[in-house]
Amino acid sequence: MTEAQLILSVATIICSGVVSAIVTYKLNARKDERQLLRQKLEELNLAMLRFCTQLDTNFLPYISVMTGNITYNQALDIVLNSKDTEKNYDKISMIVNIYFPQLSSNLENIHTARGAGNEVIHDFKRFYESAGTHSQQHYQKMSAVVNLLGKAESDFKAAIREEARKIKKIGF
Repeated sequence: MTEAQLILSVATIICSGVVSAIVTYKLNARKDERQLLRQKLEELNLAMLRFCTQLDTNFLPYISVMTGNITYNQALDIVLNSKDTEKNYDKISMIVNIYFPQLSSNLENIHTARGAGNEVIHDFKRFYESAGTHSQQHYQKMSAVVNLLGKAESDFKAAIREEARKIKKIGF
């Protein structure tokens, strides 16, 4: 074997080792990125489910007041005993803004539904303080808000599932 052939053989071995290391690094980096995105998507899904459940739980006592089943003070007691809603919303907002900005419109729909529910509750509070009774009109508005929230939640879940499919398709 000549010196040129020996140098060529050594250079080939070194180059193939470097190429192999680069390919392995890129594959592992992509796998780690997929794993992180999948983990964040799972966290987002769980926080969103908790948030919507908590929001529904916060709305239900007021609906019971609107239908005359309980007093406003009883509703306040129920709602005050369960206040993790903001913590979950903050987590959802953070994950969407950092990892999944494409879900911002879905988050905005949930935010809009929450705001509409809070407006109905605030308006009902003024009505209740002056009239001291239930209100079919507020009940109907709140029912529409609950339906809006349900649709926003379903759409958000569908968007999360779509993101999961995209992550799965990335491969490595």
